[in-house]
Amino acid sequence: MKFSLSQKILIGFLLTLALFVVFLAIYLTQLERNRAQIDLLSRIDFPVYQRLNEIRALQKMQMVVMEKFLRTGEESHVVRFKELGARIERDFAAAMRILSLPEVAEDATLAALRRELARIVSICRDCDRLCLRIFDLLQGGETQSAKAVMETLLRRIGDLDRSFDHFFEMVEGEMGKCLHRVATLEHDRLERFVLLGGLVIVAHFFITAFALYSLRPVRALLEGLRRVGESADLEPIAVRTRDEIGEITMAFNAMIASLARRDEIIHEQHETLVGREKMLRTILESITGIVFVLDPERNVRQTNRPADGGGGPPEGKCHEIAFSCPSVCVGCPLPEVLERKRPAMMELQIGTDRFFDISLYPIFSDRGEVSGIVEMIRDVSEQHRRRREMQSRENLARIGQLTTGIAHELRNSLSSIKMSIQTLVHREGISDNDRKRLEIANAEMRHLEKTLNGMLDFARPTRLNRRRTNLNDLLCDVIRVAKNAAQGKEIAFVCDFRPDLPAIAVDPDKMHQIAMNLYLNAIQAIADRGEIRVQTSRLDDGGGVRITIEDTGCGIAPEDRERIFEPFFTTKSRGIGLGLTNVRKIVEEHGGTIA
Repeated sequence: MKFSLSQKILIGFLLTLALFVVFLAIYLTQLERNRAQIDLLSRIDFPVYQRLNEIRALQKMQMVVMEKFLRTGEESHVVRFKELGARIERDFAAAMRILSLPEVAEDATLAALRRELARIVSICRDCDRLCLRIFDLLQGGETQSAKAVMETLLRRIGDLDRSFDHFFEMVEGEMGKCLHRVATLEHDRLERFVLLGGLVIVAHFFITAFALYSLRPVRALLEGLRRVGESADLEPIAVRTRDEIGEITMAFNAMIASLARRDEIIHEQHETLVGREKMLRTILESITGIVFVLDPERNVRQTNRPADGGGGPPEGKCHEIAFSCPSVCVGCPLPEVLERKRPAMMELQIGTDRFFDISLYPIFSDRGEVSGIVEMIRDVSEQHRRRREMQSRENLARIGQLTTGIAHELRNSLSSIKMSIQTLVHREGISDNDRKRLEIANAEMRHLEKTLNGMLDFARPTRLNRRRTNLNDLLCDVIRVAKNAAQGKEIAFVCDFRPDLPAIAVDPDKMHQIAMNLYLNAIQAIADRGEIRVQTSRLDDGGGVRITIEDTGCGIAPEDRERIFEPFFTTKSRGIGLGLTNVRKIVEEHGGTIA
């Protein structure tokens, strides 16, 4: 059954009144025994009471010393704290010796005092141990752990105050009884006994009220600690007293203010770090190349290209993620970065047309060791292609100038030779055998003229006469002409023309030249029988046209694929290797590409 505080006080009052009636009834029979007991208690209670008052004063001094240590952190306060603890131990031992005298060993009241004193000794030693633990934690910089121990200390201090109050209440009760008995013995009057009993009751009420009033700041402090522990509520507690509890409350408020300032600093630093992280992420994501943050074992820890699923960097090593290569790249400079602790760069070629610039920069730890590497990978294949094209154009320009001069000189000489041969062919009296040889020479002269014309066409700038042309019709016309060149072979022309192909502005003659050249190459690549497939389609942007010509011939050797558009490169027994060169030149002058 639970009772309220007022009910407990009323019950205590009624019990006290009942005890008073009982004491009054047995007063006469216990007079002699009370006299001896009064004498014994007088020799015991007062010295113990005095010792406990000294102990409580020393314990308060310990709390003051602890507060000074919390403010200053000086080691001398720890020494002073231990000295006070030693004095408290000596006083406890003296009080316990008084209560353990042989003549009072069987007294029930003093046995209760011994038990309460033993409890006070235990709590006081716990407080002493917790304070020393707080000293050690604060000296080691473990503030959070010291805070947890401080909460335990505050609870034990509350227990100590209650135990002191209870002990003094018991001693004062016994002393009151002794005074009452002395008054009874001296005056032997019932009125004094009744008055003393009333004073005891009033004292009981005052002690209870004082205890309740004294515990209010302790409860407030405990409630504040509970709020901080449960909800991180950092509101200060009102200081209502100027005693030790008030000092502890002020120290608690100072601790709360310090925690609040630290929380603000941490929050500001967190916001700053978040802002810097966002800015760094924006910078990394704006870099067109790939940026990796690697550990010394080449594992990717961070990148500006997240995994396909999002939410973090892809897992694996840099060469696996960047190039899908199971082994380390040839000439990887990472060992050099780890050994020399300085940046390194390399150019990596994959296949024949992919080039990458790789730069590695070391990340140093606080001890100066390389703890990571920043790797930047840029695809420079387009720059290489443009460089090759520029070099090729420069070579073509130089070759064109040389070719033009040579072709003009040869053309003039060939014209004279051709005229002489034609004169000899029509001369009378020449034999048939000689005439046949002259006709062969004349045919070779025409071939040389054709070759020289091709060289001049390659050397001189192309002038385009653009007209809107349907490429489907143009390709069909070229196929009809090309079929004559395929006589003697079983070659099927398969046309896959897009019917809605738009008419585009091109030079029909030049496009005819391109198609005829590609058809003839395809026919020459087929030995006896095969198929030539011609396909037209629209580009994704909708404004261009793609022409695809495929054949089932022998194909191009892998080592020759990079050179087929070079001037004067040919694998045929006849020809000077300018056919595909002129084709690419015409295509590029139309703004297109060929591959």
